[in-house]
Amino acid sequence: MKSKNSSELLDFERDVPTTENDILALRRVRTLTQMDLKAYIRFLESFGSPPASQLRAKRGPAGPKPFEL
Repeated sequence: MKSKNSSELLDFERDVPTTENDILALRRVRTLTQMDLKAYIRFLESFGSPPASQLRAKRGPAGPKPFEL
């Protein structure tokens, strides 16, 4: 299988339309500071997680037989 040799250059004005709001949002994101590891872990913990017993009780995928090596 071969790909065609003809390729067209990407025209950002035509192919990637952006609005003024898009540009403002990108500029805001660029100025944000990165989180350190502790802040990132606190962020993840804010979502909460189900108790381990609930995770263990969850059924796995059904199949004709268990996987064996």
